[in-house]
Parts: sequence; structure tokens; C-alpha cells
Amino acid sequence: MAYTLEQCWHRVPGGTAVYGIELAKAIGELNNRDSSSRHDVQLLGVAGRHKAAPLEPYRPPIAVHSLPLAGPYLYESW
Repeated sequence: MAYTLEQCWHRVPGGTAVYGIELAKAIGELNNRDSSSRHDVQLLGVAGRHKAAPLEPYRPPIAVHSLPLAGPYLYESW
């Protein structure tokens, strides 16, 4: 599932970035549990094009693929 983590690059990342990061971690943990858990949810991190990684506390726990649009234009395209 494509999972946007664009909020990690916001000027003030705050709660939405923390929520996005923690949810990605929780889904990853569910996939790593015993065989009775679901293993069919795979996250594909996506975000707009950025020149640098987000600040350390807001770095996503999964690989993030850059979309062709920069962050501000990405929101307009949705």
C-alpha cells in the first residue's frame, strides 16, 4: 500500500509526522509477529521530491520513494 510520509518534511512536522512514523512502525511490527498475524500489508513509503532527508526525529522507519513533484505541488495534485 502506498503510504504518504510527506508530513515528515513539513517545516514544523509535529503530530502528523509522529503519527505517520508510529503507524508505519506498528504495521511493520504486525508483519513480523507470529504466523497467526497477517503478513499481507506491505507499506511503500512515498513523498514529494526533496533535496535532503527530514530532520532526525522525523525520519521514516521505512524506505520512502520520491514522487516526481515537490511537496507543495504534490498537495495541489491530490
